[in-house]
Amino acid sequence: MRDDGGPAFPVPPGHCNTFLPFGMSLRDYFAAMALKAGLSSSFLETAWTQEECEVRIINAAVLSYRLADAMLAERAK
Repeated sequence: MRDDGGPAFPVPPGHCNTFLPFGMSLRDYFAAMALKAGLSSSFLETAWTQEECEVRIINAAVLSYRLADAMLAERAK
């Protein structure tokens, strides 16, 4: 099983609502921040075919998680 870094925003037991799930993992949070940083206005303004868009979107998602995994690995050192 892949290390997801645990919860991105942990809540101590007994704090706030103890019935809420932890939400996104730290890996998901890192990937979201990497994706946000990687997408520029030119990414959205460029005229691409539907197929080109789909390929670029998939590549952006894959790269974002690769960056997140690298951040988690570096963090574990």
